[in-house]
Parts: sequence; C-alpha cells; structure tokens
Amino acid sequence: MAVNTVGYTSQITAGFRAVELAHNKKPIIVDHLAQHLAGAALHTALADYQQLQQAQGPGRSLRVPARNRIMDDFVLEALQLLQQQQQQQLDGDGVVQVVHIGCGMDTKPWRLQPLLHVHWFEIDQPAVMQLKQQLLQQAGAATATAPEPGGADLGSTTAGSSTASLAQTAAASDGRSCVAPAAADHEQQQHQQGVRFPLLPQRYSAVPADLAMVPLAACLQAAGFQQQRPTVWVAEALLYYLPLDVACELLRSMRALSGAGSCLAATCIDAELQQAHLRLPSQHYFSTNKVAWHFSMDELAAAIGAAGWRMQGQPQTAAQLARERYGRETYVALYGGAECCFTAVPG
Repeated sequence: MAVNTVGYTSQITAGFRAVELAHNKKPIIVDHLAQHLAGAALHTALADYQQLQQAQGPGRSLRVPARNRIMDDFVLEALQLLQQQQQQQLDGDGVVQVVHIGCGMDTKPWRLQPLLHVHWFEIDQPAVMQLKQQLLQQAGAATATAPEPGGADLGSTTAGSSTASLAQTAAASDGRSCVAPAAADHEQQQHQQGVRFPLLPQRYSAVPADLAMVPLAACLQAAGFQQQRPTVWVAEALLYYLPLDVACELLRSMRALSGAGSCLAATCIDAELQQAHLRLPSQHYFSTNKVAWHFSMDELAAAIGAAGWRMQGQPQTAAQLARERYGRETYVALYGGAECCFTAVPG
C-alpha cells in the first residue's frame, strides 16, 4: 500500500528504533515491533546509522530512539502520578486517558507497562493508520482490546472505521466504563489467542482522522473519549510540522478537552535544527520539498501560554536528557541541531 510522506517519515522513526535494538549492544529502547513497522525505511535508517558511526565513532545511541525513550518515560511518570491521585479518591473507577496525536508507527501501547486502567487513543491520518493496522496484523500484534463483558466495545475501534461509524459505536454504548482484569490476565488472554504482541492498555482506540477536516473533539468523543477524565496528551515530533497558528489551535483544542490533572508531553526542534532543515539536499527524506518544519522551540515557548498551557521547567534536548537520565551519549544528526522535550500542564 502506498503511503504519504507523513507515513514514510514515521516508518523511518520505527526504523531507527529497530536499528538501535539490532546494532547497539546497550540499546536505549527495546521495541521488537519496530522492524515490522519500518518497511523499506529500515534500510534508510541503517544507512544513516552507519554514516553516523563513521563520522562520530561507535557506541552511541541514535537520537530518535533516545527521544522515544524519554517520551515513554514522560508518559509513564504522568500516568503513575495520575493513578496515585485517582486511588486516593473514593469516587470514580480510576481510569485515565492517553491521547497520542500524530502517532505514526509508534508502539507505546504495545511496549509500556503498567497500563492498567488506561484508555489509549492513537490519532493519525487515515492512510497512515490503515497501513499501521495492516503491518501490526502481519506481525501478530493485537489491534483491538476485548469489549466490556455484557456491554458495547467503546475502546477497540480500528483504523478502517470512519468518523461516522465511530460515532455510531459511541452512541450505541451504555456509557459505562470498562474495568479490565489484572494486567497479567489481560496479557495472558491475548497470548492465548495467538497474539505475539499484546496490547497493554485496558482499552485501545485507533482513530483515523485528518484534523484539518474534522475537529479533534468530534474524533475523540466518537471513539469514547470522556472530557471529565484526566488525560495525558502526547505530541511527539508533531507540532513543528504545522504552522505555528495551527499548532496553537490544536493545543487550545487539547486544553479545552482536558479534565483536572491533565498534562502534555511534547517535543519541538531547536533553532539550529530548523535552519539545518532548510539546507538539506532535495533528495533527503526531510528536505523542505517533502516536509516542512515551521518553527522552533523558542517560538513555541513564547506562544504556548496563549494556547492555555504552562511549561513545567525548561525544555531540554533529547541529548541532555539521555545523558542525565540514562547515562547515554547520542549521535548528533549529520545536518546538526537537536530536538527538545518538555511537559506542560493547563495554566
């Protein structure tokens, strides 16, 4: 199946995770699904890795897998805090939500634990989600979680579903929350069904949507999203692909849908990387005639407050965080620059 540039770049990202696992003695991230999602982009990722080794020496981790690991940990830390807060409350069922916008070929719902009492939403363009579902199924990965016993399945929509069919699913539900079995039982049930890579959240929804055409709220609510619940929003390698005003409008939409305790984990390129992008040769997969990187971290930091978010601390580069958190050095992109990671809360 042909896929657009957005899909191809997300496959390159999967390719970098696969190369990191296969060729680094101490991989910074372990993702056994990545090679199945990378497709032909795996060869591009390997060629980049070999060039980096020649230019900067062996033994470092690739920067994209380092960023993936950092974002994984941001999400897990946020979920653990939210679930601790939920457990202290006497009302409610403790379910929290994760919404990963522009998920591409990321595999967090198949590799992060613990995810009990989590409803995980993945959103990307329909062509990307369709390809991802196909590749996941070919790899033996689960693409849907079990429906609630005796009730409608709100959390197991597939990439082939239209927004209208998602709305019908939501309308047909009785509104109850799905309470999962213990995490070990949840995984065991999928393994017994011949699933090689089980889904780890309690509920999972793949949401195919072009957010330039359909409002974020409509896409999510049709898939079972509940605005009153605390939500961890993930915008990894996404925002700077949008014009700054469009990115801020998306952030405002996320803020409007955020229940108490919600937070955002996101990335943005620094000014050096933004400028380096303009100098890439036309045949490069990130060249400006294929993709556009519209703004830098400095510009986003100045605008994010007006979109309803307050950054927690200062953004740090993936290289800085990999060194501080994991004691690992990372390769610098051959074209220079870095990507910054940050968290934010409604403010």
